[in-house]
Amino acid sequence: TVHVQNPLSEDGAVMRTCLLPSLLRNVITNVSQGIREFKLFEQSRVFLPCQGQLLPKEYEHFAALLYREKLKKLYPDNTHDFFKMKGVLEDFFADMHITDVAYQRSAEPYLHPGQSADVMVAGERIGSLGVFSPLLMNDLEIKSQNPSIVLLELDLTVLLSHSGKEPCYRSIIRFPFVDRDT
Repeated sequence: TVHVQNPLSEDGAVMRTCLLPSLLRNVITNVSQGIREFKLFEQSRVFLPCQGQLLPKEYEHFAALLYREKLKKLYPDNTHDFFKMKGVLEDFFADMHITDVAYQRSAEPYLHPGQSADVMVAGERIGSLGVFSPLLMNDLEIKSQNPSIVLLELDLTVLLSHSGKEPCYRSIIRFPFVDRDT
């Protein structure tokens, strides 16, 4: 971690190395307010120490989280949450024209060992995807029945270098259609 010389608070004494802890704090807040199913995301910079340099290296990251309680419903959705998040990620890759995507078993300690994967593009690791570890779930103090949390974090700095799509812009319509109430 990179330490801040004059932190404003004890929580801000080190710079972020990943975005997931802030999303998990939001989970605790939302669940305590009675929200039982939601999706969150954040895009921001993370800072990693660089050997022999005074300033840390900055990377642009994207993190997403899917939370829901597995309760009995009238119309159950039997799709595993891991595959829902993976589907969103694959749609994103298709939109960005990113090919040569592969998934390998992840060794991240905060992810479930059997339900997680490292996301690889052209043989380079760009992030991880997986179900939050049940061993750590008890430490979050979430007061809910049978919660499910799926996490995703990607390094956008590396990911965008593999994108094969140029941005395409269209001009804004000068006189847009107006629907009038009668």
